[in-house]
Amino acid sequence: MADMISTVFETNEERFQRCYLEARGYHWRANKFHEEEKRVSLIFNVAAMAIESYLIALCAFHNVMPLNHSYRCLMFDVKKLENIAVDLENQIISLDKIFGICSLDNYFHGNPTIDDMLNSLDVCEKIYAIFAKKELNVNDIYSTIVNKE
Repeated sequence: MADMISTVFETNEERFQRCYLEARGYHWRANKFHEEEKRVSLIFNVAAMAIESYLIALCAFHNVMPLNHSYRCLMFDVKKLENIAVDLENQIISLDKIFGICSLDNYFHGNPTIDDMLNSLDVCEKIYAIFAKKELNVNDIYSTIVNKE
């Protein structure tokens, strides 16, 4: 029974690896869509997914499992683990006004503006910078996942 339970749940290391790689992919795709001048809402939504994955990866990096994935709740957990600038925290929390799909109490999805899109891309860059300081090697993370399969 214990083996069954361990295969159902990811370890924090596995969650970190998966979420970090997903975040990098979404972040890359959002930038690519921006370069290609795709729709504002498409770019915003992909960047928002990157931000959520980055924040979950930060929590997993510190062995914390966030219980809710709204930006406010994720920031509540991340602030305990990382030194986050107040302006970045406010940028992230402000995303809940547009993109409340992970809220258990108040699901909604607004229409992002160009400023919202640019803000989400800026947040992606700032969170990525936090990871860049940790000097993570994406190739090592990816090969670890591939070798487990």
